[in-house]
Amino acid sequence: MTIIILMAVLTALGALAADRLNFLKDRPAAQGIWFGVLAIVANTAAADVAGLNILVGLREAPVLTAGFFFGPTAGLVAGLIAAVERALTPLWGVGRANWPVSASITLLIAGYGAALSKWIFDGKRPPVVTAAVAAAFGEILHLSLNFCFGFNHQAQALEVIYAGVIPMTSGAALAAGLSAFACGSWRGWRNNFYSTLTLAFVCFGAAFGVITVTVLQNARHLTGSALRDAVRKLENDSDTQIGYMLHCNAVAIADNIHTSRKLSIEKMQQFADDYDVDELNIIDREGRLLATNNRKVFEFNRQHRNPDHLKPYIELLNGSRKFVKEKKFRLNRSDRKTYTKYIGVAMPDGKAFLQLGYTWKRFEEQFETFFFPLLADAEFGGMGYFLIAGPDDRVKVPVNGYSGAIGRTLTELGFRPRDLKEKQNVPFYARINEAWCKCIRYEDIGKWKIYAVQPLAEYYAPAVQTVIVAGLLLFALCIIFRLLILKFRSAQRKIDALREAEAKRQEDDLALARRIQLSQLREGVCETAVYRVSAVMTPARMVGGDFYDYFELPDGRLAVAIADVSGKGIPAAFFMMHAKAIIKSSLFRCASPAEAAGMANQRLNHNNDAYMFVTAWIGIYDPQTGVLEYVSAGHNPALIKRADGSAEWVEHPRAMALGAFPNAKYAGKTAEIRPGDTLVLYTDGVTEAMDPAGSLYGADRLMSCVSRAVPPVIPAVEADLKKYIDGA
Repeated sequence: MTIIILMAVLTALGALAADRLNFLKDRPAAQGIWFGVLAIVANTAAADVAGLNILVGLREAPVLTAGFFFGPTAGLVAGLIAAVERALTPLWGVGRANWPVSASITLLIAGYGAALSKWIFDGKRPPVVTAAVAAAFGEILHLSLNFCFGFNHQAQALEVIYAGVIPMTSGAALAAGLSAFACGSWRGWRNNFYSTLTLAFVCFGAAFGVITVTVLQNARHLTGSALRDAVRKLENDSDTQIGYMLHCNAVAIADNIHTSRKLSIEKMQQFADDYDVDELNIIDREGRLLATNNRKVFEFNRQHRNPDHLKPYIELLNGSRKFVKEKKFRLNRSDRKTYTKYIGVAMPDGKAFLQLGYTWKRFEEQFETFFFPLLADAEFGGMGYFLIAGPDDRVKVPVNGYSGAIGRTLTELGFRPRDLKEKQNVPFYARINEAWCKCIRYEDIGKWKIYAVQPLAEYYAPAVQTVIVAGLLLFALCIIFRLLILKFRSAQRKIDALREAEAKRQEDDLALARRIQLSQLREGVCETAVYRVSAVMTPARMVGGDFYDYFELPDGRLAVAIADVSGKGIPAAFFMMHAKAIIKSSLFRCASPAEAAGMANQRLNHNNDAYMFVTAWIGIYDPQTGVLEYVSAGHNPALIKRADGSAEWVEHPRAMALGAFPNAKYAGKTAEIRPGDTLVLYTDGVTEAMDPAGSLYGADRLMSCVSRAVPPVIPAVEADLKKYIDGA
């Protein structure tokens, strides 16, 4: 680990030099050569870990640092130099023989760093956290590619990952973080990618834990099942061999006994010795023992004769079976000490059957003959095997086809002294034949020790492969997610620019509409000896449609009009100008407001392709009589504040807005305006004004305000309206 830390510091110092020295600064090719040399130094300084003959170092850290902090060109040049060095090292006996894979992986790592620099970091130097996490992912990618392509044996690949994943990823992260600090990129630009990358790294670790536990559980279950299947197969195969041998012996013994005239215990024992069996019994169909080589069996049969357990054998005498073989060794009924397996055949005369017994002790003595050939080729799982050693701990069966193991002691194969003391059926781990294995010692068979051995590669290979694939996919998704974010941000910037341009255009349009609107309105107060007219216009943000007008007719009467055009902005402003001119012209031509409204409606409907309309209140006041003639074309009702301070609504005839329907009819009304009275006209901008809660000002509040107001009325209404809008 000391070498790792020193190389991380050296890489950071190299980054500082590349950033400050004049002959390197702002020269990507020179910086790439500089970091290529550092990569060669890092490769040379790689150290063996725990004596496993596995070199662990930061060979890719300088390449990643060059790409992250000095651009794609520097990273690719450094990667090319490091790849050439990897390719040449086998020529003088240093490095791995699979140099094409090593060199290719180095180039891929360089491409990874260059890609992050160009498309993820946007050509900027990443901050400390981003650089550290990205470098750690780079080392994971390095180990993953080595695992997938660099080894022909999974166990060796796993040894590299076990030994290197922690020091190499942490060392790469340290080197990149220190380099970021040295280059001054520990502060400055903000990039949310590091949080995404960090989250991916955390998810990768969580996935590693979950997937590893799951896969290991499945592996233990599967390999345990495979081991049980292998043991069962061995038992069946050995049982088949033993059964075949005993069957042949039983047939031969039955033939010889049939030709013998006298079957004493001694004679039966002679047959047993000749055919290397432990027990011989001749029994008839009633279960009577006719002959045996064991006096205890004779006495037991005489006292406890029970033909029920002999039913399978009696079937031999019926001709339904030719051979009976018991599946397991069972406790001998005569002495209750010896475990025996029995085989039966019918005697040639068909009156009795021969029962041949084979004890467990004899099976142990002949274990080598029966089991060794089977165990030599037996496997369980994909890489598991059996290992058998004698009393001197020397191996008698090849280790997974490795004949060089025969004759070597368990210690020489890799067992530690404490491993030899492990209890039976208790798993332990040992390094056998240069690979870590999970071992279980089964019950000894006689003098033979039986071990089931399974390389850990078979346990961990699926987990490592799954985690690598999941991690790489997760990282790829992070990269894709980041690229999509960049695309989205670019599109969002364009949309924001278009929105800003559109908003500016609308502001310009509103300003123009406001100027048009205000330019068409009369300013100041019109006052004569008989009447006084005052008006005020306060445009909202969206303006262009409201207008008012007042003027004296040739006969001395006063014409007044207030209107509200549908729509807002420039179109409403132009339609307002058009409507104002038409209404004024109609008032000059017609004798009454109703006739003027009808004429204006027809003229506004002509060529009205935009289907715009205008609500209007039009009146003519005769100062000689005090009579006000008026018409309302869908506009808000007027009100009169009397001289005595009271206020009342003017009768409000219903009619369509001007320009809505060409044949609309308008009926005029009259009202009396006495000295001191005030006629109040307004648009819906007053009654529809809202407070902060969204409530409308309303006609009732307007009436109340006008009733309380002391002339002039307009300032009082303006003050009350402002107070309402501000929420006071």
